[in-house]
Amino acid sequence: MSTTAATETTTVVPSWNELKTKISLTSVGKALDDDKKLRLIGKGSPNVHNKLRLFNDEDDSDNNGSGKETKYTIYRDHAAWCPYCQKTMLLIEAKNIPISIELINMRSYGDKPSSFLRKVPNGLLPALEENNTSKKVILDSAYIMEYLENEYSDKQMIPSRSKQPEQFSRYQKLMNLERELFSWWCTFMFQPDDSYVSPSMNGFLNCLETVNTALSNTAGPYFLDYTIDTPTMIDFVFASHIERMVASCAYWKGMNLRSAVEYPKLDAVQKWMDALEKHDYYLAFKSDYYTHVKDIPPQYGPSSDGVSRLSKITQYKSDIEGGSGAGSSNAWKLPLEDDDTLQPLYNGIPLPKPVLQSVNIECDNDGSYKTSGNGPGISKFASRGGPNGSKNIRKTFEYLRDRIGVPRDLPLASARYLRAYLNWAIDVLRVQ
Repeated sequence: MSTTAATETTTVVPSWNELKTKISLTSVGKALDDDKKLRLIGKGSPNVHNKLRLFNDEDDSDNNGSGKETKYTIYRDHAAWCPYCQKTMLLIEAKNIPISIELINMRSYGDKPSSFLRKVPNGLLPALEENNTSKKVILDSAYIMEYLENEYSDKQMIPSRSKQPEQFSRYQKLMNLERELFSWWCTFMFQPDDSYVSPSMNGFLNCLETVNTALSNTAGPYFLDYTIDTPTMIDFVFASHIERMVASCAYWKGMNLRSAVEYPKLDAVQKWMDALEKHDYYLAFKSDYYTHVKDIPPQYGPSSDGVSRLSKITQYKSDIEGGSGAGSSNAWKLPLEDDDTLQPLYNGIPLPKPVLQSVNIECDNDGSYKTSGNGPGISKFASRGGPNGSKNIRKTFEYLRDRIGVPRDLPLASARYLRAYLNWAIDVLRVQ
């Protein structure tokens, strides 16, 4: 009688370096590697992690950015969430301004380096520094943007007071309107609702309809008429806060402001947001609803749930949180729907332009590239989740999933896939 020895199957887990090598051999990985090399020398695509922007500077004859001295350094937030840093960076990208970039923590995310506080004692962001012997520092996003507009006259972003007086007057009124809208949003969002349709809700919506009227009165989708096809500074000023308004209104108030069915009187605002999302530099700095609603409380304070639209609030919260809330959303479950239920993915490009120029849309590979490139750091970070740290693998995956930020970590389309794959792993571990 013969006996057969039991065959043991051993699974060899690849190292992070092996995974990184494997993903770099894919078309997505190669495109991202090539773009990263370009970004290190100031070229390449817009990205929240860029430290130098030279664009296609003709003076950079050797095309490698080495030793290139920029005239200014911009200090902006490391988390890529500050709305004032965002609007400033949008103007820099739109005007192709050569600049050095330093990333600094916002107060709610950690201490600021002493070297920065010596330059800016109050720690305010953004800050613009002249890279000369004067080391002059300029604060306040509006002042910085106007200063850079005067320094770099190409691609006009602000109407000329002398040559375009009517447009300049309109620009000034719009700047005041943006502050009025922001004030109404703060009142509506951070004070308790005491009625089904509160005065603060009416005030906010009426002001937003005034913004809609302003957009309806131009020939193109943007706020000013002298440039129909491209946004200008006033568009960036509005964009950074309206982006947060639509996210917070959905999550805390059950209001989908981007829906033409629910809010037909905001049609011009909706078309304006669609138009902005055609620009790759806007998408590079655009966040998602989940990141916004998690970052708004530490910056502005706790928000107040609405007393009306309770079923919508429950559903939208579940959609934004990927189904982990009280609702039954499958927003972060495989297989993913082609588009997001609340925030459109494909008005513009879902991945960095160099990726799309080389391959078909592969949003899941973008997440693989990012995680494999920083595997040890991500593992250490995720092990903080749960009472037993790295010994509770399911909790580490949940901790990581809930802290994926857009655009800091990934574009929205790629972040959806990484969150969904983590949920798949969490579900597998839950039944074991």
